[in-house]
Amino acid sequence: VLGPTPGYEIWENVQSIRDQLPADVRVLSVCMPGSSKMAPSDLNADFDDLCAAQPEELTVERSIGPDDLAGYVHSGGTTGSPKLVKLTHRGFSYKCWANATVNGLLPGDSVFAINPHFHIAGFFGRGILASAWNVTMVSPSPQGARGRNFIANHWKLVEKYRITHFGGVPTTLSM
Repeated sequence: VLGPTPGYEIWENVQSIRDQLPADVRVLSVCMPGSSKMAPSDLNADFDDLCAAQPEELTVERSIGPDDLAGYVHSGGTTGSPKLVKLTHRGFSYKCWANATVNGLLPGDSVFAINPHFHIAGFFGRGILASAWNVTMVSPSPQGARGRNFIANHWKLVEKYRITHFGGVPTTLSM
């Protein structure tokens, strides 16, 4: 979850429903330029700190089944009330395969991660999908296409990073 950041109420919104989530769900905060790092607590942890504490080789000590819960992801702010969606590992696997097939993604392709990383389109469509298919993910800013200089430099960035696939919402594409 995007940590407390001026101009965004994402952290506050998640905290307002925290008591509705299962007790074992861990809320991780991600810092954006202009925001301050969260102090560790039982309910949240700083994503960058957790990544830095990992050994060089990531180890997983649990057995994960296809129908086990993979995560809660933010969705729906554009089409209705914002909500958290439960996604399983099987669902992620299927979405990776289906999206790569429909979009014609191949290892070695390069995509813009223009959707905010806290949203399903950014988290899955450009994050997990890119990792699963060995596709380069170029993130123009922590805010995706909302970064101040992204629109003005869009085509320069496409050329520099050899972007093979990009998309976005009509407002962004019309700019």
